[in-house]
Amino acid sequence: MIGRSKRNGGRRSEAIVSGKRKGDSGNGGGNGIDRRVFAVVARVMNTEADALAPELRFVEDLRADSLRVMELVLELQEEFGIEIPDSALERIRSVGDAVEFVRGKLADG
Repeated sequence: MIGRSKRNGGRRSEAIVSGKRKGDSGNGGGNGIDRRVFAVVARVMNTEADALAPELRFVEDLRADSLRVMELVLELQEEFGIEIPDSALERIRSVGDAVEFVRGKLADG
């Protein structure tokens, strides 16, 4: 997965390759948002945050069923005070997707 993440009002951007930002350990150690998303995913998926990686998919890799995915969505909404519309669920298929979605929602205000 290749994308771009903007910081500081768009003045600086970091390339994301394979779901990891430069300097990110890949297990939620990058910044506060990453750590919090990884912690929520770990709690809901009943695993350790250190065992997670951005490329892990909820259904295929972490064996989550639809109820577990909905629980994850509810927990992320509560943790970050954001709304995750049903239309976004198709785009949030992995741990890295969840991190990027939450970052985007928080950046949008």
